[in-house]
Amino acid sequence: MKSIAWHMPVSPLYIFLAGVIITTLGGCGGGSSSPSSQCKPSDIQIDFPVNYLLSSTELRIQTTGGYLKTLIGPWGAHVPAYTGHAEGDAKSNWMALLVSNRSELTELKNYGLIPGTCEKGDVCGLPLSVIQLRIPTYISPNDDFEVSEVYVEAIDASATTSPFGNRQWHVNGTLCGYRLSFGHLQGVSETLRQKIISSGYSDPNLDTTVGKNLITGAPVILNMGDEIAQPQIRMTEVPGYPGYYTGWGSIEAVPWAQMEYTINDMNLEAKEGGEIPMYHLLPQSIQDKLLGTIVADFNDPDSFRFDQPWISAWLARSELVLYTRPLVKRYDYSSIYAGLGGWWERSDTTCLPYKDPKCDQMFSIFKIQKGGPVYDPSFYYSPEQNYIVAIEGTPAKPYGEYFGDVISPVSPGSTSGTMVIRWREPGGNLFQAIAYYLDPAVKLLKIRWGITVPDLNNVVTPTVPTNTDVCNGTTLTCQSHDTYWTGKGGPL
Repeated sequence: MKSIAWHMPVSPLYIFLAGVIITTLGGCGGGSSSPSSQCKPSDIQIDFPVNYLLSSTELRIQTTGGYLKTLIGPWGAHVPAYTGHAEGDAKSNWMALLVSNRSELTELKNYGLIPGTCEKGDVCGLPLSVIQLRIPTYISPNDDFEVSEVYVEAIDASATTSPFGNRQWHVNGTLCGYRLSFGHLQGVSETLRQKIISSGYSDPNLDTTVGKNLITGAPVILNMGDEIAQPQIRMTEVPGYPGYYTGWGSIEAVPWAQMEYTINDMNLEAKEGGEIPMYHLLPQSIQDKLLGTIVADFNDPDSFRFDQPWISAWLARSELVLYTRPLVKRYDYSSIYAGLGGWWERSDTTCLPYKDPKCDQMFSIFKIQKGGPVYDPSFYYSPEQNYIVAIEGTPAKPYGEYFGDVISPVSPGSTSGTMVIRWREPGGNLFQAIAYYLDPAVKLLKIRWGITVPDLNNVVTPTVPTNTDVCNGTTLTCQSHDTYWTGKGGPL
């Protein structure tokens, strides 16, 4: 294995403890007994709530069974490889691989060149006994971490046969003006469980009612390094080989931990739902190394993340940055690009995405990150192109996500106008023109859809909607940020 110079902070302003950087500024942290509510974000240097090692090419998370190579994703991404949220993902998705390469798996049936060594195409798996030792654990990043919500978010149908159960837990807490939210959890830690019980609340092992917050009064306080919870392990049993598991979902070759959490400045949240990327809170030297890990994975010919049939190079290159924008305001209606550029259909004020067919359509528009380290203009219609659009659940395309690039104009108007789209994924090229009008008075983006055609010369551009036009859910739809943030597009 090649030698890696791991990142270890040495500045006297920082103390390196359990993979967490804590400043020695006054107010809270560093062993202070001051409650979290009495300090503010400037009192601490926030860092990741895990034990980790970081080099310029790899992030590894510590577990009982060793360090796990961890693939991070850009904050605010829209495209496959980094997220399944084409509307824009206000978090970073991490995948902690339970093995770094196929050779660490047990070969169960050989189809390759070397018997006894797992190669691509072989039937391979990881024994449960190894998996149990390699489950990451979130830890409290400082003293006085106030846990205010612990509940089962959902029953995960995809995990019905998991040896770790099918309850998907969620934990929220606050620390010096930051809100930390942990989703896709397979369970809370024994440390947190005992503190919940000793505080007089229900035992998480016994009370698993979906949506019921077990913290019904004062928050539970965790100290620096206290274990919080474990992320879900995405795995499925290898058919015909009981006790051996492979990956499921975004990575199928190896089991992996789905690590999705957010760190938000609560003061900024109060101002129009503002959010800054978690990475933006870190020193620039750490940001540079984190971006380097994504680039290294992209350039790895054996990458588990990018070696998938549904991953397209042009999309993966378009958003390979650490974060796609430095600030997001959830309730900004100043332009079609506001927020993360995602707009959910809203035929009335009560329906929620994926829960009502009246809200089944999503439209998003977002920038091609031309300053990214792997951007290549040859992958697009022309070097002048600036934007990509995505749709999901439209009447013409009821299933899956569809991506295309905006070929004209290269920078569509911010509140009204038309655009011509070349739809590229999935399938071949189709062209379509749309016309749109953003009505800030009623907080609706109205989109009139032209027909899709195989020849750019046959595109018919529809007329721009007005504030008096009534949406019909087919040729003219109404889209809203509000529905976006209260439905599927929420933080986790």
